[in-house]
Amino acid sequence: MLRKNVLTFALPALGSALLLLSMGPASASPTVDATPAEGLAILENRCAVCHGVDKVTRTQKDKRQWERTVNRMMGKGATLTEAEKILLIDYLATHHGR
Repeated sequence: MLRKNVLTFALPALGSALLLLSMGPASASPTVDATPAEGLAILENRCAVCHGVDKVTRTQKDKRQWERTVNRMMGKGATLTEAEKILLIDYLATHHGR
């Protein structure tokens, strides 16, 4: 009886663990497929509300630095969806990165 109970719980748990392992590691930095024009549009429509686009475009930062900057700007009131945020960071890192 004990053996049957152990198998009842152990097999589904083992199956779940194997399924998760087969999926591989989760992406640490999700990306959104978009054109450069879409990233530029977000920059022009959301960032330029508070400061000129040239302030951003004359700056060179790596992706992590751009992410910190975008998060800081969101903390100051910039409104972006999660998808827009990812798209903007990818755009900035690609076109204004080091």
